[in-house]
Amino acid sequence: MTGGEGADIFIWNGGRDRITDFHHDDDVIDLSFYGCFDSWADIRGGASQVGDDIVIRAGADRLVIEDTRLNQLRSDDFDR
Repeated sequence: MTGGEGADIFIWNGGRDRITDFHHDDDVIDLSFYGCFDSWADIRGGASQVGDDIVIRAGADRLVIEDTRLNQLRSDDFDR
């Protein structure tokens, strides 16, 4: 998934996907498809740093956020 200029909402609704241009100050990732992400702690628990990217896993599904560090993310980067 690639957003445009300004704020974007990336909706992850299953499967394997990739966000290529996430800007944590402007963009939001919608995880509402998944019941397992009820809190910021749940999101952090499902996330790991893999090289320069973050991978969020939900069962066999995964979301890659390219060129982003875990310490850059905040709870308001996500919609649950």
